Amino acid sequence: MELIIKILVEIIFVFINIFIAKLHAKQWLNSQKNAPFWKIKHGWWSFLYIGLVMIPVIIFQKDSFLWYQRINWVLFFSLLILRKPIFDCFYNYFRNYNIFFVSKHLYKNEASSSSILDDLHWKIFKDNAEVYQTIYLSIVIILNFFI
Repeated sequence: MELIIKILVEIIFVFINIFIAKLHAKQWLNSQKNAPFWKIKHGWWSFLYIGLVMIPVIIFQKDSFLWYQRINWVLFFSLLILRKPIFDCFYNYFRNYNIFFVSKHLYKNEASSSSILDDLHWKIFKDNAEVYQTIYLSIVIILNFFI
């Protein structure tokens, strides 16, 4: 039963990521009509998301005296890694772009984005977003064998 609940938690987080992607896309589309350009506060959103992830991680903690052995690390990393491919695909979809779209400013070697992770992906994969998204989803699938 606990396994089913953990899988349901992952499904809920898929919908949370879709909701956040829709919210960001709506803000982005509105900013295109009205200056100045809207900037995503990646740090605050990351903090919020990690806080949301910690809720099920704490609920499904293991019995142990040491805090780092209590944390369900597999669930923690699974929910964190799940964010990138789901959010990116739906964010691009809601902005009416190809789901594997990569920002043009990265093509032109202009100033980096405000996302450290996006800059890292650009340096490694260039505009091949489907590669890292497939890698992330594969990792989530593998982690699910250990939940």
